[in-house]
Amino acid sequence: GFSGLRYEDILRVKNLTHDKKKNRYYFDVLTDKTEVRVKIPVMDKRIIELYKKNKEQFNFNMANQTFNECFKILGLRAKLTNKITKQYINTSTNKPTKETFPYYTKLSSKVLRKTFASMMIRDFNLPLQVVMGWTGHTNEAIFKIYCNITPSEYYEMSTALLDKMKLI
Repeated sequence: GFSGLRYEDILRVKNLTHDKKKNRYYFDVLTDKTEVRVKIPVMDKRIIELYKKNKEQFNFNMANQTFNECFKILGLRAKLTNKITKQYINTSTNKPTKETFPYYTKLSSKVLRKTFASMMIRDFNLPLQVVMGWTGHTNEAIFKIYCNITPSEYYEMSTALLDKMKLI
């Protein structure tokens, strides 16, 4: 979740690059699904320290399913047991169906990716295009649905940005 990359793209991360002009580190990855090259700035100094300390072991190589199982165990240990309800149309009966389950059972790499994107936009007021660039998304309409941000939240973020810019 440190980058918003798809799981298969995280597996492609091999090197940490230092931009000497800006004195920043970033990961440079060619995404698998959209074949878009993304440069993801490192946002936490601990990642740089871990990389430098464990360069040879940095190549992440775990099956997505195994990662998701480990993530669910962490969720359970963190007591993310609050109940959530999912509503959908059952395709075999064509009737509305409700299903309730503990939150941790739905944790996955995709949840991390969506959370990253939503937080960057909602909590840090980053422009959609910047976050899309980091995550490798190419379709803005789909990305908006993906982030699950309501029109009223977009309005609030826009006005907060305008207030910061002191344009009006």
